[in-house]
Amino acid sequence: MEGLNLKQIKGCYLKWDSLTTNNYRSTGWTDKKTQNRLFKCASKLFKNKKGTNTLLDIGAGLGGFYIWLCKNGYSINYHGIDIIEEFADRCRAQGINVLCKNADQITRDYDYSVAIGTFHYMTFDCTNPYAVIARLVKRIMKHTRQSFFFTLVRHGFGEYHTWTLHQIDSLLKPYTDTNIDITDNEYLITINK
Repeated sequence: MEGLNLKQIKGCYLKWDSLTTNNYRSTGWTDKKTQNRLFKCASKLFKNKKGTNTLLDIGAGLGGFYIWLCKNGYSINYHGIDIIEEFADRCRAQGINVLCKNADQITRDYDYSVAIGTFHYMTFDCTNPYAVIARLVKRIMKHTRQSFFFTLVRHGFGEYHTWTLHQIDSLLKPYTDTNIDITDNEYLITINK
């Protein structure tokens, strides 16, 4: 993926994973409460808990969103991708459908797509984070039939690029049906078709 230091991103996650046995910490979450709050926000995409909708989870990690969906009564045709082969292998060993791919390798269409806490890791040590994320959003929207939910850092995460509302407005300009929710630390963004 042009403009990204994938080796550095993978190394960071694998280091976290080696330091902890908690799934949410292994994938960079600061706490379980934040992870659950964002998963609940993302689940609002689905009009029904049961159905045949397809979901692509970009940066699936250890399958946390899939596990959360199952625990909360959702039945969805889940597909995850992650750039870390070890994480994808561990997911598949638990019966969670996650492949080792990056967003540039998406070839099929999905009803919904999510990138929860994914994009801010993609912008560290990146010379033009806006261009990288704009290209990824465009690529993902090309393969999303209904809605795409993603998060961007608002402030407070060290090396990661922080976003202003002006940058987000510019990022979303090509899309007509969007929603932005603002929390203390992040922007929660939904693009609908």
